[in-house]
Amino acid sequence: FGQVLASSVWPFFGFRFSHLLLSDILTSACLMLYQVSLLGCTFASLSLSPSSSLHPSNCSSQGHFAVWARPLLCALPCWIRVVQCIYCWAERQWDVSSWESLQHPVNAVKYLSGLLVVLLASLASFFSDPSLHSTSQVWWYLVFFAQVLKTVLSLSWDVWMDWDLGWPS
Repeated sequence: FGQVLASSVWPFFGFRFSHLLLSDILTSACLMLYQVSLLGCTFASLSLSPSSSLHPSNCSSQGHFAVWARPLLCALPCWIRVVQCIYCWAERQWDVSSWESLQHPVNAVKYLSGLLVVLLASLASFFSDPSLHSTSQVWWYLVFFAQVLKTVLSLSWDVWMDWDLGWPS
């Protein structure tokens, strides 16, 4: 796991298949990682002294965990895959002559759409204020449209590339 993180910061060491597999698993497990982190935050806050600023209610709605840790936890697997896709495309000398050479940048766009969802959802939860109803609604509409974009890109990629259905031979 440490090598995958190091490679995502400085990808020029290359990637092995195990790195790609681990990052795909982490990307698919984002929701589970988020839920486990909530559980860990809650247990940590219960075990600390009562005077501690970390309270179980801060784990899900407010505080540093909700504002910073949760979005980073969900964005990290997508970021790792974006870096891997760009690196694999760079290994092909940025070739754009055929569909096979464009698969890596298209796959990177799919993961960038996941990063967009995480970013917009974080901003929406940070700026949502019941007194500013119309402003906070705009953020959630942006999150909705980003999620639709991510879903369409992911579904299209899964059907055509991963499952090899519907793609002309």
